[in-house]
Amino acid sequence: MTKGSWLLSVAERIRAPRPDVAWDVPTLLSDVRCREKSGKHLLVASISHFDPKETFALLILAEYSMMCIMMARCRTRSKRVTANIVPAGRSHSEAIDRCKLIRVGERQMPKRIPRIGVLSPVTEEGMRDWWNALRRGLGELGYVEGENIEFVWRFGNGRFERLPQLAAELVEQNVDIIMPATPPAIHAAKAVARTIPIVFPLGSDPVETGLVISIERPGGNITGMATMSRLQSQPRLKLVRECMPAAKRVALLRHSANSALNLQVEASRTVASELGFEMLVLDFAIAEEIGHAFKVASGQRADVILPLSDPMALGSAGRIGDLSLDYGIPVVSPFREITEAGGLLSYGPDLSMLFHRSASLIDQILKGANAGDLPIGDPTDFELGANLRAARKLNVSIPASILSRATRVVE
Repeated sequence: MTKGSWLLSVAERIRAPRPDVAWDVPTLLSDVRCREKSGKHLLVASISHFDPKETFALLILAEYSMMCIMMARCRTRSKRVTANIVPAGRSHSEAIDRCKLIRVGERQMPKRIPRIGVLSPVTEEGMRDWWNALRRGLGELGYVEGENIEFVWRFGNGRFERLPQLAAELVEQNVDIIMPATPPAIHAAKAVARTIPIVFPLGSDPVETGLVISIERPGGNITGMATMSRLQSQPRLKLVRECMPAAKRVALLRHSANSALNLQVEASRTVASELGFEMLVLDFAIAEEIGHAFKVASGQRADVILPLSDPMALGSAGRIGDLSLDYGIPVVSPFREITEAGGLLSYGPDLSMLFHRSASLIDQILKGANAGDLPIGDPTDFELGANLRAARKLNVSIPASILSRATRVVE
């Protein structure tokens, strides 16, 4: 290693090493540049007497407008080191309070662990299984939480209006990658993370919703996994016709805070007309309003309710399943969780696999890849779920043609 300059950054958190031996060191102060970048004070200092035989950490406590702690790695021939470090416009005595040279072994030097900021619009339990799939994917690539990767979690708890604030908090936490789930969270992250890579494990129709310029090369600092939710509107409505040939009126259950769902509504409207269905759209703003939507659907004599692909519907799976049985209205949804809770049928991509595959994107970015150069993944594994127990309670007969294709059946 040759003589060079070290950039010392005032960090929010310092993991102090455990020194074997420590010495007080006299300090000669001169020839230092001080500047401010992105709101942080940065010092450039020349450290001389490099020697690869011994590794040291130079811990400098400086005072200039506030107490700051800075850490740098240097190599030196002796137990005494000359450090050139002083903010511009300050005298030596004003700048430095004291300086210590701490000798540590190579393995004792602190290594910064990459931090992944998670931005979820729902509660922690609402998408827990999917985030666990991400953890498994990272584990298969050699990442161990707490050792060489960390998560910083932010949950909207169903309040989508909080997403911009939560995204800003992740930026302030200096995370290395932000993982927002669903278009509202992705838009919130894009608005504040100008340079931080964004990897979304769940984005419905990223080109159509204006998140990226193309699937093959998304551009900027963003990539992820797309569910292409609007394309599943047709197969779900065809399931309704196959299972309930006499059905006339279908009701879509839409979370009004998620504007990306409008694409699913328009796609469903086209297919419904082709299949001879009359279509209603029932909005809810918060989870507590889903019950009212079922009441309206019952009053409008809807034959079936189709929740759109939205995390609020997933997070309310138990509630939707119970309401389906209470009102006697079958539910055909994108989520197997709703079918397991009392829904009649479900069809959609295996979303846990999208989270699992997102791990590869994280790995590539941490190894130096540019997010905008990584193609967005699309769903390859689809699930068809059927609930025979719910069918009996609803007096609906699920035909053998559906059961033979089902990947999950609740007896």
